[in-house]
Amino acid sequence: MPNPMGPLQARYPGMEALLGRDTRGQLLRGAAQALASRGLRECSVEDILTASGFSRRTFYKLFRSKEDALEALFGGFTRLLVESVRLAVESQERPADRVIAAVDTFLELLELGGPLLLSLHAEAISRGSGLAAHREYVLRELTDLLSEQVRAHLGVRVDPYVYRCLLLGMEGLVLAAGSRGELTAEERGRVRAAVLPVLLRSLAPSGVSLARLPVVPDVPPGDEG
Repeated sequence: MPNPMGPLQARYPGMEALLGRDTRGQLLRGAAQALASRGLRECSVEDILTASGFSRRTFYKLFRSKEDALEALFGGFTRLLVESVRLAVESQERPADRVIAAVDTFLELLELGGPLLLSLHAEAISRGSGLAAHREYVLRELTDLLSEQVRAHLGVRVDPYVYRCLLLGMEGLVLAAGSRGELTAEERGRVRAAVLPVLLRSLAPSGVSLARLPVVPDVPPGDEG
């Protein structure tokens, strides 16, 4: 079957390095294929072995369980996400462009990850999930990164909860789109249009004219999208 992580690896070769080319990396690729084919709940160790071509003995030398392998897969993705956002921010000079780069990279990675990584991200929200620490790592690192950028520009420290709330909002919108199939380019653009004006307002000194929030045509009550 096609590599479910192909689009992500093509755009971000660093994912390949994070997985590795050794036995562990090949088992993680098998886990990705099994998860994409069978779904999070139905995917089993046997499915991973079939997809990767390794024995049960080899699997258990490297992972304690299916959940352990999926946690390693998600952990690789979250490290790539944080690293890529940070590099995108550092590549820009203007503060506004840095914030835009952070949002665009965050959304692009979630879009390219497809249903496979969206399902892992949704699982990470569940209480007691082994993936939760990796999700919290992303939220913490990106909140700190956005806070640093605004503080460097304005010389004041905006409450980090502002950025955490916006990140959680983006995450929720992305996962809602994913629950309907996948994050499309149209959905990604809509999330971007909703979040960026709010984020950019945190960069504006008092009294500066601010960008307008996106508007939609009037619709009859109950028809809101």
